Amino acid sequence: MEDEENNTKLWKYCGLTKAGQFHKERNLLCQDYIHHLAKGTVQAAVLADGTGENDLARKGAENSCKTLAELLVEHFDELFEMEASLVRFQVITNVRTRLYELCDQYHLDLQNFHSTLMGIAINNEKNVFIAVHLGDGSIGMKKDEKIIIMSYPENGANKTQTYLTSTHKAGEHMKIIKGEIKNIREFILASDGWNEKIGGKNQFIQEQLFENVEESNYVDDVSFIVLRCEK
Repeated sequence: MEDEENNTKLWKYCGLTKAGQFHKERNLLCQDYIHHLAKGTVQAAVLADGTGENDLARKGAENSCKTLAELLVEHFDELFEMEASLVRFQVITNVRTRLYELCDQYHLDLQNFHSTLMGIAINNEKNVFIAVHLGDGSIGMKKDEKIIIMSYPENGANKTQTYLTSTHKAGEHMKIIKGEIKNIREFILASDGWNEKIGGKNQFIQEQLFENVEESNYVDDVSFIVLRCEK
């Protein structure tokens, strides 16, 4: 299990990953990866759910998370002004370029390193955000004491399939959401194992998530990120 916590100007970051029983029994690492990056007035939190059959899947998820976080933080203003189609192109191009470097390094195909991918970036000075979502996780927010799903999971041909960073025309399934923060108090990114856990209780969401992950054993890896406004 990994537990990370960091503070920035306005938002507190909290994230956790936990290996599921399937990987524990095979002595494999958790294939989910979470990452937080802050620079100046911008911060990003990113989550990827690797889908490979060995520990290289985690390396691919880590690589994709860090690539997306760097892109969102370093080019936030440009991305915020871009049309959604161009944002998708930038994300896919940057992520795949880095993944192909892993392919060359390990002499393996892209499918060994692919994952779902989603992230939230916040500009604390301008009070705006960008969300990026590909796959079967979910992105939510807490606004005016109500929990709202911003982006629902997207599956492929059935519930066991989804869209990944290697998927042909993945950009067509990547959702880009931009907006003003206003009364938003929390942003939540959750892997597919958590979809049913984002409920409507009137309390901070990470308290529910931590309680669930400590008390339950999951077959699949689980992970989540919460960004909570401290003011």
